[in-house]
Amino acid sequence: MKYAPDDYSRAFLKALAKTPRQRQGLLVKRFWAVIRKNGDLEEAEKIIAAVERLLVREAGGRWVEIEVARPLPRPLLGTLTRRFGRRDHIDSAERQALIAGVRITIDGERELDYSLQRKLARMFTPLDPGRYGFQAPSETEFLTGPAGDKKGESSNQNKGLALQGEDLTGFASASH
Repeated sequence: MKYAPDDYSRAFLKALAKTPRQRQGLLVKRFWAVIRKNGDLEEAEKIIAAVERLLVREAGGRWVEIEVARPLPRPLLGTLTRRFGRRDHIDSAERQALIAGVRITIDGERELDYSLQRKLARMFTPLDPGRYGFQAPSETEFLTGPAGDKKGESSNQNKGLALQGEDLTGFASASH
């Protein structure tokens, strides 16, 4: 692709704003001729979508995508779409990969994901210790307790893990 869809859309809308109404049809024909000449005609859908998104934003609206796992009843879809403004463009699509629930994306940036797919992914994804501000203890630290104080000596509370009065410090070497 010679130019990105967003570049085409910005150039087109800038030219459209300067073109008198009676000549806008000619502008559209020339616009598509340039796209064809650049070999980007196969990307026409992306270019059209970029123009639509830019028009919505210039009108003060948002581009809203609502994805559901199963078809929503019309009254429920209507209630959901009424939560947005008249200037907003709302697309709805069925995505069975969500399994259940809904995902709403606003302007391609903010996402409200209430899908079962997300919940399952979170349940089966290991925690990233850095993300939550802690570092998981090593096997040795887990079995023997945290490192000693600044002098290199262990404090009484750090001598090892105890379970009902029994010392577990030798458990690691005995089990391997």
